[in-house]
Amino acid sequence: MIDLRNLTFDVYSSYNNTRIDAGLNGTAVGTLIFKVNDERVKIVYIEVVSQYQNLGIGQMLYKTFGEIYSQNYSQLPIVRDFVNPIAEYAYRKAIGLGWISEETLDESLITRRNNETNQQLWTNLRDKLPENIKGPINWE
Repeated sequence: MIDLRNLTFDVYSSYNNTRIDAGLNGTAVGTLIFKVNDERVKIVYIEVVSQYQNLGIGQMLYKTFGEIYSQNYSQLPIVRDFVNPIAEYAYRKAIGLGWISEETLDESLITRRNNETNQQLWTNLRDKLPENIKGPINWE
């Protein structure tokens, strides 16, 4: 069993880019990168190392992002391009936990890279979310 009590987050910012690295006992286990300009915040990348997936590290990265966003950028909308349903599920779950404002769920600012496998996975994950943040039935 992996003990997440030693999970740490380091935040690096330069100009309009911010990187959040998750580490566990000196090992890199995940990363979230976002960009900010005068009009919006765009989460461009989130990844959890495969052997550490399904432990909630993605949600913790989103929680750290949510803290930075609420302190510095809450007046700006968030743009998302989800490459798979797991990333969207983790984002929506972080919203459900109150770590990111529900107001950031503007469907007009969300794009998804769809395929048949993603649709079935999304259907399964969507059913686990609270009704108010489930998102669209079709993952497209």
